[in-house]
Amino acid sequence: EDQIAAAPSPASATDESAAAIAAAEDLHIPGFSPADKREEEGQLKKEAEQGAEGEQGKKDAPDEKLKDEGERGEKKEDDDGKGATSKAELAAELRHPRVDPSPSEVVLRKGEIGVVIDRQPEITIGLNLDALEDNATFVDGILDGAVKEWTEQHPGQPHLMAHDRITAINSARGATTSILAEMRRSTRWNLAVQRPVALRVTVDCAKHPTLGLDLRYSPNGVSLLISGINEGAVQEWNAAQPRQKRISLNDRIIEINGRRGTAKQLLEAATDVESLDIVVLHFAEL
Repeated sequence: EDQIAAAPSPASATDESAAAIAAAEDLHIPGFSPADKREEEGQLKKEAEQGAEGEQGKKDAPDEKLKDEGERGEKKEDDDGKGATSKAELAAELRHPRVDPSPSEVVLRKGEIGVVIDRQPEITIGLNLDALEDNATFVDGILDGAVKEWTEQHPGQPHLMAHDRITAINSARGATTSILAEMRRSTRWNLAVQRPVALRVTVDCAKHPTLGLDLRYSPNGVSLLISGINEGAVQEWNAAQPRQKRISLNDRIIEINGRRGTAKQLLEAATDVESLDIVVLHFAEL
């Protein structure tokens, strides 16, 4: 039997977490790729030409200007006389994210460190993120892109690392969806991150048939999120440890019996073995 209690199978976890990974992985934003950009620019030009022709000989009500740190575009009148943001406007906003001239600095809590990143909006962000938690996002990996480029150009500054846990950005804190939205919207990131410490737990499977853990994971993720701790080996291990070394909710398993890889590979490494040697990324409680 699988030595990790209540661990969902990869198939059953796919539906639950696919949406989260799709929304977060690499923070892909329409308009960032050259092909998307050319297509949207062509659409903008076409709609502008059609709009100019349609205005001749007509008397329309003045459009209301939308302003937010500068002109954002025009409102279109729909059939009911109500304003509606055009598809072209939306494409332009995604291609050129609004920049707050002075983004709010995050108030760091105990156990957090501050990281500031000024990214280039025309460059792919280059982050693989796990959005399984409700109030933070986990950095699965850093790829080529704006974040890596910024880090290489500013070696003396605090920077984002793989396995960091992003708990806030600018004024957004408390909801993963808000954090991801602000990461997409803003090009200046004032981040609050938690950096984990690695804990190693060894379990004799003959003595402890189960770890007593509830786990969640993303299909493409490289860790297992601990979402529940029940009766079992980990609970007993915690009882013998000082507070700072106890495994907690939202910690992450990244290695089992010397094996790292996808969530599925981690679960396979825990099957039909006599002992478990587990590396857990532990985050301090906020």
